[in-house]
Amino acid sequence: MYKEIERRISNTWKRYWSLSEVMKNKDMPIKEKRKLYNTCIVPCLIYGCQTWALTDSLTNKIKVCQNGIERSVIGVKRKDKIRLKEIKNKTKFKDTIETSKILKWRWTGHMMRETREKWTKVITE
Repeated sequence: MYKEIERRISNTWKRYWSLSEVMKNKDMPIKEKRKLYNTCIVPCLIYGCQTWALTDSLTNKIKVCQNGIERSVIGVKRKDKIRLKEIKNKTKFKDTIETSKILKWRWTGHMMRETREKWTKVITE
């Protein structure tokens, strides 16, 4: 699981830097950056999260990635000592951990409603 999360984080940063011309543009409204983040970056980070067994350390790794991206978008460094709460109020980006929990519950409901005998349902039960 650890390697998968590391790979997801690495791919997310690659995706972010491929979009950096837009994401780091000071003239681009934060609303447009938020839309781009939610549609292009979040799915890259949490792809396949329905089957992850997230521990506190893995959850923290995902949060650190998201926080780093949010800081980069608004042009703030950690040494600037700006509280994360202020950054999150400014960006209002979708929380990846909450999104992954929602997707996980959606997947669980899908598996419970499944009437055919599938290996995924057997393993889940």
